[in-house]
Amino acid sequence: MKLVSVCIVVLSIVFLFQSESMADGNLLLEFCLEADKFTSNRTSYDKYKAGYCFGIVKGVFDLMLVTRDYLPNKGKLCVPDKGVQDSQKVKIVIKYLEDNPDKRHLLGATLSSCAFVKAFPCK
Repeated sequence: MKLVSVCIVVLSIVFLFQSESMADGNLLLEFCLEADKFTSNRTSYDKYKAGYCFGIVKGVFDLMLVTRDYLPNKGKLCVPDKGVQDSQKVKIVIKYLEDNPDKRHLLGATLSSCAFVKAFPCK
């Protein structure tokens, strides 16, 4: 129960104090395309943008896994036993953002969670 309380407080603070510096879906897509270049072993990519993408994507994914027992069934992730590679997580978010341009004005972290719920729904 303490974990849920901590997560609620942290997320409340994040959303309360969100600013323009937090990536919306458009910016996250741009940054995650750079992360995809990194995972594809391309030599030319923006390290800052790739790192930002990995931070958001991995952070959201891990938070959803840690809190899945407290989420409603609609928001739970059911990932394969073998896990999910970071490169796969980035590709999932890129695909979701490209497939939903009408939602890209929303916060990138929110859209990442939507991408993961769509990719790993619980049956």
